[in-house]
Amino acid sequence: MSERRACRLMNQPRGTQRYQLTQREDEDALTRAIVEFASQYGRYGYRRITALLKQDGWQVGKDRVERIWRREGLKVPQRQSAPRSPLPCMPVAMSCRSQLPPQPAAAGSRSALLYASFPSP
Repeated sequence: MSERRACRLMNQPRGTQRYQLTQREDEDALTRAIVEFASQYGRYGYRRITALLKQDGWQVGKDRVERIWRREGLKVPQRQSAPRSPLPCMPVAMSCRSQLPPQPAAAGSRSALLYASFPSP
């Protein structure tokens, strides 16, 4: 069966069958540099690693670094959250102060008349 007919049956472009994978000569050295930077700077992602590589003299773009990053299985670890308080959060209306009995005001003040209506414990 011809290539043309086989590709037509598979609904696939013929150019896909003729594609030759090319690997650049500096790919291995670049991969080592990316892995080294990733282990040195654990919280940096591929974009910041790309900036470091450019500062180091590499002519590389973020897309190429991202492709190598994924191929090597590199990931940025999740940020650890701060430990949470064991006490539940209390709304402002339910604060401890609102649960205390009202304090008597100074004699002669306007609020003294208000607190006079509450029974003393």
